[in-house]
Amino acid sequence: MLQSTKNQTAVQTPHKPARPMVVVTDEKGSRWLCDKGIDPKKDLSKQGCWNCGDLAFNRND
Repeated sequence: MLQSTKNQTAVQTPHKPARPMVVVTDEKGSRWLCDKGIDPKKDLSKQGCWNCGDLAFNRND
């Protein structure tokens, strides 16, 4: 059972993403979600990037 006291402190750890990500726009204007450090001049799909137009969270396509 939790007892209530006057000196309670709440500790919250901020969310940290699993890995650094970046949004890249290709020459056609499509946005891609990629791991940080990819080469934006190379094929984004082959580097493991996701086309944002194919993802459900995108509201701008």
